[in-house]
Amino acid sequence: MSRFKLTQTIEYFLNKDKRVITKTIGTEDALDSEKQNIPVLSHLYVGDINYAQNYTIYDVQLSITDAIVENNNLDDNKWLGNDNREEVFNNISNIIKHFIGKFRIEPEGGEVFLIGEPNATPIFDFETVNRFAGYEVNISLGVPELNMNLCQDF
Repeated sequence: MSRFKLTQTIEYFLNKDKRVITKTIGTEDALDSEKQNIPVLSHLYVGDINYAQNYTIYDVQLSITDAIVENNNLDDNKWLGNDNREEVFNNISNIIKHFIGKFRIEPEGGEVFLIGEPNATPIFDFETVNRFAGYEVNISLGVPELNMNLCQDF
């Protein structure tokens, strides 16, 4: 039951951010970069699970990316803006800060709470036609198990 609560809360917070267009959840910790015309893309992967006394801790990996668009005025100087890579990283960083902030502002938002400090790493996908960039954030989220009974005898 707590995994449903976790994924529904994450989906709820992502749906509140109108900048995130497509949301996917998968059993693999890899973003499907072959998707077409669906920026801004978020992909949720729920990894390891730790069972505490009255709550479950989920290690969650959330990838948020957007497509890199080339400027027609090619130049060797990236600071002149040959593509929108810096804008993409700035936008995705703001989306992630907003997403994490929701768990801090509404710590009981859907009864899911943040544990520790999240860590984000950049994503570069220049191999596929879509050319995505963004961040992958690793967070630990706790979900109370209100109906959990930890009896020693069964």
